[in-house]
Amino acid sequence: MITAERAEAYLAALLTNAASDEIARAYGYRDRPAPAMHPGIGVEFHSGVTRAATIAANRTRCRCAPPH
Repeated sequence: MITAERAEAYLAALLTNAASDEIARAYGYRDRPAPAMHPGIGVEFHSGVTRAATIAANRTRCRCAPPH
């Protein structure tokens, strides 16, 4: 069974190792200094744009932050 926590780790690793010139950093929410209540991933791009997605059973919610 794939849990939300395993999906978070897999997706963060997949994005980190994607060899994309656009991705500056990808991380799982559990790897942040203050871990979130729900598993999810964040992606920071060299352009300054940040994308984040919360992973929950049977749904995914995305939040987009504007460039810095």
